[in-house]
Amino acid sequence: MEAHRHPNTFGTGWKHHTREFLMLFAAVTLGFFAENLREHYVDRIRERDYLAKIAQDLRTDISAMEKFTELEQARLGAGQRLLELYNSGEFRQATAEFYLQCRVFMLHSSFVHTNSGFIQMLHSGRMRLIRSQKINDSIQSYESAVERYRDTQTLNDMQMEDLRRCAADVFDTRVVNTMLIPDRKPLDLLTYYRRPPGNPALVTDDDKVINRMMQFVFTTQNLEGIRRSRLRELRESAIALIGMIEAAN
Repeated sequence: MEAHRHPNTFGTGWKHHTREFLMLFAAVTLGFFAENLREHYVDRIRERDYLAKIAQDLRTDISAMEKFTELEQARLGAGQRLLELYNSGEFRQATAEFYLQCRVFMLHSSFVHTNSGFIQMLHSGRMRLIRSQKINDSIQSYESAVERYRDTQTLNDMQMEDLRRCAADVFDTRVVNTMLIPDRKPLDLLTYYRRPPGNPALVTDDDKVINRMMQFVFTTQNLEGIRRSRLRELRESAIALIGMIEAAN
């Protein structure tokens, strides 16, 4: 009786399984690299988008700084003229100019930082997407400079409030109301007031009261100089950072 022999398929099966394993390994590896490339590509797109938003914020900041600087020049000029009128004693005879220059000097102005792009990156944890450490450091440095400017702004606002309270004891509100220009432009603070007719009287001739008001003018004037200096540095930083972002993109 002839014995039944099983075919030897060990060698064929081993090669077949090895080939399948290698093919599967290659497919998984290629898929892994493809996914990494896709994520890298998506991250680079997100990086460009976020940096573009930050650059736009910086351009908005620069535009706001220029508008603010224009007003500050007028305010600093008014503050200087106030001090000249007071130091010479001329303010008692030129009260109309004293009224006008004080109102211009007390106009409120501030630079408002636009940071929607930075906040979006910060809150979403996307700062890591920025490959350039120099750009990353410059963004952080710019935001710190903004905070330093805000500190000066806060101190300036406090001084200005004290000045306004003192000015209320020196200038007649009825005269100030006649100085308002009816058709003034809402966004142009320099068109808010006109010189009052004649030489209207001050509410008080008390030297101590007027001196106290002028002390706040002097202090605020000095703070304005510091604020302008910090804003000038901020503008230079914004321009440099925009250049870095444009070069990177």
